[in-house]
Amino acid sequence: MKPSRIALLMILPTLLLAGPVFADAREEVLASWDRMLEKGSYRMIMESESRGRTDRSELDVSLPGSFHMRSPESEMILLPQGTWMKVNGSWMQFPMNMSKAIEGYTAEAVEDGKSGLASVEKIGEGMVEGCMATTYRYTSSGKFMGIKNDSTAEMAVCQDTGLPRLLTSTSTGKRRQDTVRIVYDFDTVVSIRPPR
Repeated sequence: MKPSRIALLMILPTLLLAGPVFADAREEVLASWDRMLEKGSYRMIMESESRGRTDRSELDVSLPGSFHMRSPESEMILLPQGTWMKVNGSWMQFPMNMSKAIEGYTAEAVEDGKSGLASVEKIGEGMVEGCMATTYRYTSSGKFMGIKNDSTAEMAVCQDTGLPRLLTSTSTGKRRQDTVRIVYDFDTVVSIRPPR
């Protein structure tokens, strides 16, 4: 699966988490992402909207660098030792490693991108995707893959685990507005291996 460029351009800015105006909210958001990174593996159920088109996909993440991407159209496994894509029901290994294409999902990218956050505030509490959550709003500005991206995001953090549950990010470009909605699943066991 070739990940949606819009999704790739928007995932990292949703992780740019530093320098907000409200210290308590800032610390709570940072703590949530730190817990996510400490977990080390999770599933992201993503829906992106761009130019009137909606794309849906799932991404299993096993840090530091293993990913299993699925969409209705395709499936890819990206590991440090190689990249595989399912073609006509059979797995095929690429002659080159494509893991660089999604390095924006790594812990290092999260840490490197923290300086782009403009503000963060707590905006409410309530049930979100099956958990009692506190919701935060923040804006961020930064570059990913060399492209400047400005976005506004709302992130719901489960109160019992301190982990992110739902993230909605809207990126506004000169000519269009793109939205990515991500539901985080920390309960599903993620195991990413080369296909057989």
